[in-house]
Amino acid sequence: MNNQLTKLKSVKREEGFTIIEVLIVLAIGALIILAVLLAVPALQRNQANSQRKSEASRVAAAATQYMADANNPSTLDATKIGDIAKLDATGKLTTVAVALPGSGNLSKNTAYVLLGKTCSGTTVATGTATQIAVVYVNQDVDSTTPSACINAQ
Repeated sequence: MNNQLTKLKSVKREEGFTIIEVLIVLAIGALIILAVLLAVPALQRNQANSQRKSEASRVAAAATQYMADANNPSTLDATKIGDIAKLDATGKLTTVAVALPGSGNLSKNTAYVLLGKTCSGTTVATGTATQIAVVYVNQDVDSTTPSACINAQ
């Protein structure tokens, strides 16, 4: 009996991982990679929408400056407002328009500057003659209604 115990102790055990342990580790790694791959596009979309909001705020400030410089004109000049806001091709909002399109979707790259309008949430409402609302559409939205509205005056 003592001889058998000695024999069992002397048998060298093989060290290493079983196939099940390796598969479990690979499955956990795959889940982590999947979570990262799903999160990255959402983070990029949020960053783009934040940049779009910042640029729309610059357009609102530019529209206010344009109104002051032009002594409250009855119409707006989209080109001059875009120049004041320093919009360029590298941004998310690259153009300024002074009216909403009559039909169809709003452009994701355009800030719409509306004279005589005000914001009520994301809805544009009639305002005083000198009030300005700036509306835009977020990156992931294809819509005929604005995603956000900013009051300039």
